[in-house]
Amino acid sequence: MDLSKSPHGHSKKVHPKKSGCDSSRDLSVPVLIQTIRRLTKDKVLKKDKNINQLKNDLQECMKELGVVKGILPKVFQERDFVWEEVKSYSEMNMLLNYEINMLKRR
Repeated sequence: MDLSKSPHGHSKKVHPKKSGCDSSRDLSVPVLIQTIRRLTKDKVLKKDKNINQLKNDLQECMKELGVVKGILPKVFQERDFVWEEVKSYSEMNMLLNYEINMLKRR
């Protein structure tokens, strides 16, 4: 069997520097440290960006909440006024129905 060929009959490229290990994985410690620092910095920057976006969103929500808090008492006041009108109209309707029934009996 020819060891210079793959099982499919293609010729294998033999690299003299390789001694059973992939040289692309043979990174020096300083390169690994630099890569870790870069990746860590990227993650920190991304998290900082997310935190800033959340802070901006929170400020916008707080502004909207302030507007709603300003409007809410007026809405409650309008609701109470309308409720009083409904009770008044209901009472008036009951009295008119009573008068109609009295007129029908005559």
